[in-house]
Amino acid sequence: MATRSQVISPLQVIFTTFPDAVRYTGTAMTQVRDISNPEGERRDALSMRVRNELARRMDLELLSREAHEDLQQLSFAARQAAQSQAGNAEQADEVLPDFFDDASATMTGAAAAAGNATHNRARTRLRPSDISIIEVTGDALVRTRIFPRSAQCNNCGHFLLLDPHHPPSSLRCSCCGEGRLVIEPIVFICGRCAERRELMPPGERFGTGGRRKRRRINENIGIPPSCPECTAGHIHLEKHGTNTVSRWQWRCNRCSNFVENIQDPCGACAVPSAPGVASSYILMQPIPAAASNALQPLVQQQMFVGNEEVQISTLRAEAERSRDNWADSFFLASAITWGTISGEESQRLTDACLRDAFLVDRVRAVTTTYGYKAGGIASHPQTPVNPGDRLARFFRDPEGFARFLAFSVSTQGAALVLEFDRARIMDRMASIVGSLSGVSLIDAFAAEAAAIRGREIRDLLLAGGQDLIVYRSLHALEHALLNSAIQLIGNEALGSRLFPADGTVVIFERMPIGRGGVVQLVNRGPGLVSLIDAARDRMMGCAQGCQDGCPACAYLRDAHCNQPLEELGKSWLPPNSVLSRRGASCILSDTIVA
Repeated sequence: MATRSQVISPLQVIFTTFPDAVRYTGTAMTQVRDISNPEGERRDALSMRVRNELARRMDLELLSREAHEDLQQLSFAARQAAQSQAGNAEQADEVLPDFFDDASATMTGAAAAAGNATHNRARTRLRPSDISIIEVTGDALVRTRIFPRSAQCNNCGHFLLLDPHHPPSSLRCSCCGEGRLVIEPIVFICGRCAERRELMPPGERFGTGGRRKRRRINENIGIPPSCPECTAGHIHLEKHGTNTVSRWQWRCNRCSNFVENIQDPCGACAVPSAPGVASSYILMQPIPAAASNALQPLVQQQMFVGNEEVQISTLRAEAERSRDNWADSFFLASAITWGTISGEESQRLTDACLRDAFLVDRVRAVTTTYGYKAGGIASHPQTPVNPGDRLARFFRDPEGFARFLAFSVSTQGAALVLEFDRARIMDRMASIVGSLSGVSLIDAFAAEAAAIRGREIRDLLLAGGQDLIVYRSLHALEHALLNSAIQLIGNEALGSRLFPADGTVVIFERMPIGRGGVVQLVNRGPGLVSLIDAARDRMMGCAQGCQDGCPACAYLRDAHCNQPLEELGKSWLPPNSVLSRRGASCILSDTIVA
């Protein structure tokens, strides 16, 4: 019987099935190899605007990665120069970073020159034409491969990397003849550069430090890895009856000379110690290959009216144009005039600082995934990585037509614009921070955006109390509104965008759901009151009693958190960071929660 292709939605592709992500295809665990569309790359006016913003964001990420690569080259140059002077230069393919040495000597002149040359190399900024955008539609094809390939005998520990192209005729263990080979789903991932490795024992020793070479995985597929000590035996994976990977060991089935603990430092981003350069290494964290938060997609979300990226003025103009020919057109002032919102309900909206609200038709939302970083679960406890130090990995174009690939989903639907009273917001912020009295929202946000731009991400994650209170409050307000909207309509096909300087939140449809989306949310007026009430109750009644936001009140699913990075001067911020439930509740209720 022919196997039917598995159908997944375009948004599932963007957020969970991007290249290198691991997902189940039927009952098999697989890694996404590539995504293609028979129509090829997208080339229109709107996609060019998306490319322009992608190039800006990716260029900032490349600066961080290239700075780290410069440090690596500096260290290797210093190390090579020191070894040459000592007459003990090793072959390049045998050199592994000496992670644990302290560097106290002064860098040699040759190494310093090599390092300066690397640091001062000319750099060409990323151009929009360097990025090819593939539209993920119903016709798009996601290709996967079996992953991981590591298998272990459930009886004797015999270890093997299975060859997907030449699978064994039987899964019965060829070593003991009694057990069966089962897939071992554990992989290693680097919390800094997101490098991922399948289980593989180390090779022979080299150098004077007793270190072992890293085996090349592609040279060990389909054959048991041989023991580098006795050469007659092969290596077993000994779990010692526990699922704690730190207690697992590699052992030879013949000799007692090969016993190695399972611990894998990342060689891709390691900076070895060298004269004048301190070592920097990351231990790769063992995690289940299909862990959903192992990789965090880098997502860009934009909204357009026609081919113009939206501003509040363009949204209002579009709403006015469709006022007379769209049956679901909605304006708050009209609903109050017609009596669909009562005077008491209107006062509740005013008390929540809501100044105006209206629906806009035919708003296009473009969601683009352009790479990923390691998720928080990938950070090893012995070598933790701050979110700001995680390096981005982008999707390379295997065909070579462009430098990088990005994958987008484009939908068109309605949007609900919620404009809050900027003066009233600042009056309430002044009740938390007295120095904000008389300051406009535009000026307050400009000052906070400048502060955010100049801070490390690790510092932003610690922001609390009165620090950055205006932006943190508005960001939490956005989350409260979107969470409440999703709950009210019973559908996660909504997204949101915050315009902090305008004090405005836009809730838009990320999937074609017709009148089941924001039209249902407004419901001619009473629905809008329910939305604001629900957001206020969520912020006022947090079960955990937090101040800065937690999963019980202000957190969104990572894919829904879309901070205004361009206005904040950042290329990336961790989802659900820089929040203040305390400030959001003050905006919605004029009450400062404890």
